[in-house]
Amino acid sequence: LIYNPQNIRLGSPTATLDNRRFSRTSKGIQLHICLDHQQHSLANDNIIQYPIADGDHQLYAFLVSSHFESIKAPAAVLAKAITIRDGQLARSATLEAPTVLYNAPFGTHKLNTTDSVLVDFVVVNTTLAPDGNRVQLQLDDHDPWVVDRWQACSLTGLLPGQHRLRLTLLNRLGQPIAEAVEGSFEVVAAAAD
Repeated sequence: LIYNPQNIRLGSPTATLDNRRFSRTSKGIQLHICLDHQQHSLANDNIIQYPIADGDHQLYAFLVSSHFESIKAPAAVLAKAITIRDGQLARSATLEAPTVLYNAPFGTHKLNTTDSVLVDFVVVNTTLAPDGNRVQLQLDDHDPWVVDRWQACSLTGLLPGQHRLRLTLLNRLGQPIAEAVEGSFEVVAAAAD
């Protein structure tokens, strides 16, 4: 897979802005690859060795800043329906259906009870608006909440343990229009100073 973003250099750092409260990586801007809505892989090089089994797949790739937030621009997202035969790309077509992709949080977070965890997602082939499509988020078994803007948000006051975050793309009537996606992450208590 060769990915050639315009005006962005993979591996370069991004400005801190107001995201100092979230963790950062020294690897700079990264490309996240999501195959068939499974946990994604990360790369910060334009040539990526990414084995894909024979068959039909949905391949998504999107750019992420140094603080793990997706870059909020349709041009920063690639969405393809691909077919692999005998280890080779046999077909590639642009996916046109709207969907939502899970980006963050993932992994393990060492937190105090007042620390924030980044919540981020990517919308594909749609926009969000109060009177249009929206994304419903549900943490564990808590009541879901809905966002109508494509922007990162945060969670605070998380208890130690495993957590699951489920995302559902809804139409203006509140009905799901794409398969729900979810990710999991762990919170551990930060060591006392």
